[in-house]
Amino acid sequence: MKLPLVAVRLGILAFKLIVVLIIILSILPLLMGGIEVDLDTENESDWTYNGTSMSLDSPLTVTNNGYFDINDLTIGFTFLGQDGMVLTESTSDPMDIPAGRETELRIRMALDMDDLSQEVLSNIVFNGTHMEFKVGVSAKYSMDLVRISVEGGTDMSWQPLLSDLEVMNEYSRLMFDGYNYSISIPYTFNAQDLIRDEPVLVLTHFSDSHGYGVNVTQVIEASDHINEEAVVPITQDIYDRLMSNSEELNVSVTLVFMECSDTVTETWWWSP
Repeated sequence: MKLPLVAVRLGILAFKLIVVLIIILSILPLLMGGIEVDLDTENESDWTYNGTSMSLDSPLTVTNNGYFDINDLTIGFTFLGQDGMVLTESTSDPMDIPAGRETELRIRMALDMDDLSQEVLSNIVFNGTHMEFKVGVSAKYSMDLVRISVEGGTDMSWQPLLSDLEVMNEYSRLMFDGYNYSISIPYTFNAQDLIRDEPVLVLTHFSDSHGYGVNVTQVIEASDHINEEAVVPITQDIYDRLMSNSEELNVSVTLVFMECSDTVTETWWWSP
């Protein structure tokens, strides 16, 4: 099955982060005398979103062939913004890797949306951004007489969660269902698979050249590509006028997600 481009990008990002961790842990044999690190390829890791944070959970198998137990292995993750400011940090619970045994570690990292500034959050949602990612590993060995600490990192580009908002005013049409008069305003946008089925608030404002204005509110479930329309109520007088006359119309469509918003405004010449 061919994955959507955004899903592929997220998968590559997840793999890139784990590779950094593997490289760091692979340095430990030089210090401890024999550790093998394997990524469980049968269980693919990917980002998940729970409404307040984005997280990555991936299994990592570590075999300790050394003479000593590795105790209190702790893995810390730090996300930094383009300006070098720390966006969020997380640290795993201490883990022990007994000598002569194979141990599965669960590598977990999280990007808490509540820790981010409005500017950074807006870039993540609508614009995309660039981040630096750092990993630090510390542990004790040789009967806890020696503590080691190793750090490494990489950078990454974050694709926007919502993108390509477009108002398709050329496909607008007048409608009458026997009771109500309205004009439909089609629009389209894309969403990353990470936020599939999450609710996106869509606010549409319509106005004509005679001072009439109205707002329409919708809640749309996110999917790879969204084609929707706002059904805007109008009066019979406006309906009759637009049925036989050209006129300048205005519409703005606003997406709201994670308390961030993005608006596209269009003005066009309506022709019956």
